[in-house]
Amino acid sequence: MWPVTLQLGKMLGNDCDNELTRDEKRPLLTKIRHEAQKLSIKGSILLHTFVIFFGISSWLGVNATYIQLPLLVTTAPEQWSLPSFIVIVIQLGNVGALAYSFLQKWIKDATAITIVLALGMIASLLFTFTYNQTAFLFGKERSVTLLVLIFVFAIVGCVSSVLFLPYIGKFKEVYLVTFFIGEGLSGLLPSLVALLQGVGGDPVCGKNGTILTPPQPAFGVQTYFGFVSSIFLLSVVSFLCLHLMPHFNGERVQHFTEIDDSYNATNTRTLSRFNYVYCLVLLGVVCMFTNGLSPSIQSYSCLPYGSFAYHLTVTLTSIVNPTAYFVAYFIPHKSIRIITGLALVSVVFVAYVFATALITPTPFAGTTIGAFLVVTSWVFLVAIQSFIRLAITAIFRDIAGRSLIWIGSVTQLGSFIGSLLAFVLINFTELFRQIDPCAMPLPKQ
Repeated sequence: MWPVTLQLGKMLGNDCDNELTRDEKRPLLTKIRHEAQKLSIKGSILLHTFVIFFGISSWLGVNATYIQLPLLVTTAPEQWSLPSFIVIVIQLGNVGALAYSFLQKWIKDATAITIVLALGMIASLLFTFTYNQTAFLFGKERSVTLLVLIFVFAIVGCVSSVLFLPYIGKFKEVYLVTFFIGEGLSGLLPSLVALLQGVGGDPVCGKNGTILTPPQPAFGVQTYFGFVSSIFLLSVVSFLCLHLMPHFNGERVQHFTEIDDSYNATNTRTLSRFNYVYCLVLLGVVCMFTNGLSPSIQSYSCLPYGSFAYHLTVTLTSIVNPTAYFVAYFIPHKSIRIITGLALVSVVFVAYVFATALITPTPFAGTTIGAFLVVTSWVFLVAIQSFIRLAITAIFRDIAGRSLIWIGSVTQLGSFIGSLLAFVLINFTELFRQIDPCAMPLPKQ
């Protein structure tokens, strides 16, 4: 605002020198107000931009890695079981949030955020050059570098839930919405880039069953994570500008106070004890599938239909996740009956995707209709489960007390149980079997 102040000083100085009347001063003051308003609008737009890039960094690394799985499973020693390792490593990222809870008394939030964002940027740069390096561990070749870097991405994501949101809460409420838009873009933006990347179709196999030509996308994993690194860099710069530029001080809440674990809901809602427990159990089961079992078995469900089907499934489900949250704002989403109905519908899709992952030979393998059905089933499953999670959270937000803490705890517990169960079933049983890509009848692209 200093240019306006300077201009005001000059104008008032001229007014004193020329002894302007009140009527003559009015146009000058009006002009000053207009100039101040223009600067304020420009400042808020710039702040919204910085907040969006700050929000993108939250789960960018995890989402980008997950979207690249159709390419990663073709080269990693774990192959189709790689997603089960990734999912369990992501759950271990909660260690970062736990560590921050112990250290927050000795480290400022801004310093912690800068460190976390820098870790994400460094990890994405290292991923670009070292993601395919392996090591001999526990009797087998393992993607040690890949899993360690994913662990760092998971720390960034988990810490963002307890660190980024409280920081944005110190600004006006409108910027909280902007932050969630940015957080949604952390999945949407990598997905759009992945659509441009493609997966290169299915491998070309020789007569003896060996792969002659692996899938060739428009650009590789290295280029993709080079792009991710640049986004992380923009996030670091955006946060530093957000925190250090005094121009944005006027957009902060002047009397910000920390709140404790409990809270007072604006629109208090009551639930019977049965419905309260029922919603929590349903949320735990949904999270067990959404964050644990489903992503772990997706390769076994989709790859029998070809690399393109797997690539399309991963990309579209990453897009439909934030879309489901957006749609929920325009349709009723706080009815327990509707939530229950959607949960029952989702059972059909859960049964189908698990059937495609477990049954050999895979249903409709080698047909275009089979690829269409599996992609569609995964998209509807993720959309419905995302909607249910948001709906239950919205219901509990209207209940005063520690309801949202229960939501967070059940979400983490369900996700961990699902991840652990999937890891054991995939790696220590024969339920899920990898099929030789050269022995699969694949649909024509």
